Amino acid sequence: MPSDTCAQALAIFHQEPVVAYNERSQIWISDKLYARYFSDQTTARHIVMAYSLLKAIEGRKLDLKAKGSASLTEVEGKQLEFLRMRGATFLLAAAIAKCMETVLGRAVPNPFRLSFGGHVSPRKAKDLWRPIVEATIPFCEHLRPAVSSGLNNSEEARRVIEEFRDLVEATKVSNSEIFRAFADSVTVDA
Repeated sequence: MPSDTCAQALAIFHQEPVVAYNERSQIWISDKLYARYFSDQTTARHIVMAYSLLKAIEGRKLDLKAKGSASLTEVEGKQLEFLRMRGATFLLAAAIAKCMETVLGRAVPNPFRLSFGGHVSPRKAKDLWRPIVEATIPFCEHLRPAVSSGLNNSEEARRVIEEFRDLVEATKVSNSEIFRAFADSVTVDA
């Protein structure tokens, strides 16, 4: 796993997609930023979880591209159009990460403690995220205002992420089986 992508994935998972998108190199240079993502709380297992979420979204984008524009449904076409916008994959990953309490069905006081356990490869973790990405990506249009001119406004990103989370919360009953299966694969590290 490339270190830059891991750093970006941590920033994204911990609700700073604008930093991840615009200040990747600053994560390594700024002591303040570095300490925010790489501390005593940061584990390799958590990095795998954050990294694999980003990779699952990138995988969805590749799947949509491979389908070809003539075969895409209107909804899939809108999803691909969104994912092609600058910073969109980062914003979607942050929005999905913000939904962890809804998906897991419990409070998450410290997201750094979330992982898929000790023996889950990045590839397997990406597969675990896939159903969550597919269940939540239909709400990506609500994230569009934050990426319409590039992902560069943290306040706007926070606003649309909150809206996205509320929409996912509204679907938790209909997605309960998907969410439960995912929750069963998540551990909370001590």
